[in-house]
Amino acid sequence: MAAGSGQTVRSIVFDLSRRNRWPDPYTGRVLRNRHTERWLGREDELEAAAEQVGQDYAAAHERGDFDIAGVIAGEACALIHDIPQAGDIVKRVVVEAERLLPARPGGFG
Repeated sequence: MAAGSGQTVRSIVFDLSRRNRWPDPYTGRVLRNRHTERWLGREDELEAAAEQVGQDYAAAHERGDFDIAGVIAGEACALIHDIPQAGDIVKRVVVEAERLLPARPGGFG
């Protein structure tokens, strides 16, 4: 919830770290973190060190260390301001739908 759109980056850093290189021009967008800052712009060096970096990355993912492991997120992450309960989301959708949909005689058919 704290991330803004400027805190994401499109890169192959996380793919290389997972030893899962996608063909050009495909990249992923993730939240910037310490791992990104270390390797962004140094992808050739990362690829050369892929075995060790991949092991470190996998271990970080296993322990939930998201200063290293990637968090996939688009620029729309800036639009998230709360984490409501599922029931509250359903109620919100119903209220908004009732407000936005015009009343029709005989229903929607």
